[in-house]
Amino acid sequence: MRELKAEFYVQTTPERVLNLLKNETLALKWMKGVNKFNLMEKPSDSHWYSYIQYDIPWPLSNQDCIVKYELLQTSSEKVFHVQMKGIPDYIPAKDGITRIDHLLGSWVITTSSSNTCKVSYTIMSGQPPKFPRWITDPIIQSNLVNTMDAFRNIAAQK
Repeated sequence: MRELKAEFYVQTTPERVLNLLKNETLALKWMKGVNKFNLMEKPSDSHWYSYIQYDIPWPLSNQDCIVKYELLQTSSEKVFHVQMKGIPDYIPAKDGITRIDHLLGSWVITTSSSNTCKVSYTIMSGQPPKFPRWITDPIIQSNLVNTMDAFRNIAAQK
């Protein structure tokens, strides 16, 4: 099991942060190492599915996942909690691409002051590693930092 977490503050609204999670065009700008992002189904504003394909550098192979997002209602208007769960059998696997079959995560967006949000992102994967962690960890960590930095920059744009 591998778990990663990132937290940051950004001058924006919670609605802007939530929009970035659903916007196909903007997702490809902030999701580093991703070559495909498709909103597959959106039964409601609080429930949607996306397909994500990762362009992984050699010696690793490209990977994909289908993620179910669910915006949970909170008693406070200041906290938005989006749960993510991998749904590996939602569509057939593609040849030559490794399907991530165990994925859980969340986005927690908290309004901390006027036009400032705290964003907490957590992702856990039970995908068995094909290579030692000393090879994959630097790639994964660098990708996470670059992704969250790009996310924060786009979220802050007016």
